[in-house]
Amino acid sequence: MSISNAPLVSIIIPLHNKASFIRETWDSLQSQTFQDWECLIVENRSTDNSLEVAQQIRDPRLQILITEAQGPCSARNQGLRQARGKWILFLDADDLLPPNYLQSKMKLIQEQPGRDLYSCPWEEQNPQGKTERHDPLGSHVSREEMLASAFIYPPFAIHTTLIRREMITPELEWPESLDQGLCEDAIFWFKLLHQGGIAFHDDTYAIYRTQTENFRNQVKNLPRLSQSYEKIIKANLQYLQDRNLKPTPRQAYYLYTFYQKMEREAASENLESIQKNARLNLNQIFPQLSPWDQLKIKFKKWIFPKSF
Repeated sequence: MSISNAPLVSIIIPLHNKASFIRETWDSLQSQTFQDWECLIVENRSTDNSLEVAQQIRDPRLQILITEAQGPCSARNQGLRQARGKWILFLDADDLLPPNYLQSKMKLIQEQPGRDLYSCPWEEQNPQGKTERHDPLGSHVSREEMLASAFIYPPFAIHTTLIRREMITPELEWPESLDQGLCEDAIFWFKLLHQGGIAFHDDTYAIYRTQTENFRNQVKNLPRLSQSYEKIIKANLQYLQDRNLKPTPRQAYYLYTFYQKMEREAASENLESIQKNARLNLNQIFPQLSPWDQLKIKFKKWIFPKSF
């Protein structure tokens, strides 16, 4: 396909040991009422027959890439460099889109042009069919509050949000240093949200399947989680420092509550080094909080001393 015939949307799917799911994910793409898209499946060192399942798909819109780097960030970046669409959607190989998903995004772009990101709710779905709906952060709070929470927590599921391709410069690509960690999207979204405008809609949703085979966030491993979040915090702090910015009092508040949680969980698991690091950070962050947030924390400590 020539550049002049480039699709409007490029969908990038990292594929690693998802042989049981990739076909159903693909079928959800084929069922889209909006059809002007291409899909790049980036196979990264699967040990099952994921690649063989993907290669059985016959569709001129599909391109299969193979990378030796292992991890979703590296795979997404490789797909991004080959993508030709004006808009980018990142989709994991075990997640799904309802038929009206892309059509609804195109409608929102027409209604609210000029934004860089277009996001919607998502529905978590476990193998037993139980579902739970989540709204994207920022759809019901101020931009300031959204950027505060996004300093440490991913604001929405990856496949809820369509991104303008030209916005993702090399500096804003996926953080490959977190390929063996968790919550790699916290860095990615934090940078994008600082530089782009976002619009929300709720006439469709994305489907995020939990507890699937090789689900990366399924196993609770506090040392691994702590290590990943320390990288996230360091990267997001560096992003602010490079722009002569400091964390806002609300960003400091979300960071403070994160370390509170880490301290409690480390204490329950007798992980002294993580608990000590959390306490050190709590003492350093507290003066950065707003007077109101400081007062709230002091009040909670007085009322619920055993929780601190």
